[in-house]
Amino acid sequence: MFLKKCQISRYGEVMNIAIDVRSILKKEKTGIGYYTFNLINALAKIDRNNDYALYSKIRFFSRDKKPPALPGENFRHKIDRFNLGPPVVLKNTDIFHTSAYDLKPPKGAKFVITVHDIIPKVFPQGHPKDVLEKLDNLLKSVLAAADVILADTKCTANDLKRHYSGQTGQKIKVLYPGVGDEFCVLPQEAKNLYKETLLKYNIYTNYIIYIGTIEPRKNINGLIKAYKALKSGHNIKQTLVITGMKGWMYDDVFKLTEELGFKKDIVFTGYVPCEDLKVLYNFADVSVYPSFYEGAGLPILEAFKCGCPVVTSNVSSMSELAGDAAVLTDPYKIDSIADGIYSVLSDVGLRNSLAQKGLKRAAEFSWDMTAKNLLEIFKGF
Repeated sequence: MFLKKCQISRYGEVMNIAIDVRSILKKEKTGIGYYTFNLINALAKIDRNNDYALYSKIRFFSRDKKPPALPGENFRHKIDRFNLGPPVVLKNTDIFHTSAYDLKPPKGAKFVITVHDIIPKVFPQGHPKDVLEKLDNLLKSVLAAADVILADTKCTANDLKRHYSGQTGQKIKVLYPGVGDEFCVLPQEAKNLYKETLLKYNIYTNYIIYIGTIEPRKNINGLIKAYKALKSGHNIKQTLVITGMKGWMYDDVFKLTEELGFKKDIVFTGYVPCEDLKVLYNFADVSVYPSFYEGAGLPILEAFKCGCPVVTSNVSSMSELAGDAAVLTDPYKIDSIADGIYSVLSDVGLRNSLAQKGLKRAAEFSWDMTAKNLLEIFKGF
């Protein structure tokens, strides 16, 4: 029995809280996976009273999925082996939290959903019409069913109000994500200690780094064209390192790289685990995040935490997260991206100033604070 003796369920001394952790079952995590992983670990640090069930779907004998380690004694796994869904698997649940649109909450549970972005509405380019319609219908359904809708940023909250006013009502709350302590500043004099990490990814010179999925919305083609402008106009020596998994419609990125003759100047690392990402951020000359749209844009905060200066877009949530700690550029103008990057590469004073501002800005976003604020929302039911 999960509840401890003498404890009261349903909003008494103990709440039964279920959290969807399907996004962290595979070794290679996406942004939502890291969000969920850090969230449950932060909750475990601050809440030893309530009981948590980590909901996942793993078939028997699955080789590619593995439940995460339990972060606390008051956490347990609830593995859905037969795809029955939360209403069947999660009995006696007071609160159910997910970041996905494909689940129904357990009967009688308060339903809390985190919406990281609404890309199908705000940036539909690159998605087939039938996929957009399916996502739109799923999102409408879960927003209408939710008791509380959490948005990572004010930008996403405003997008939700604009596009889904009929489903959201007064249910939206902004809950900023944190940036993990696994990201930190490494001493520059220790670069030789991490040389093997850089060599592992074929990085041999100073470099500009991009971190994120390879897909049209991320504007990697724009970054590559800006890199070409920098090579042609300023003869920069830095390699461009593009780090992240292939998403969809990524062929154009590799085609453009080949057409411009940059196969030796641009390094594609593929997926990089957190322990290596920290190193790549630390020793990059600048981190560039030129996306057309982001619900949050965690790589901005990760770079800040590692003392790496950032150039990012002046649209959607990126300027909201960056504040005055990054160089903001127009993602639709190649010259703007190129000028932003060059301003950092050519000015040591600006580079150092951005690094210090970034560290201060990152300190405003902690997973402990995110978990604390989420727990207060749970207690408010």
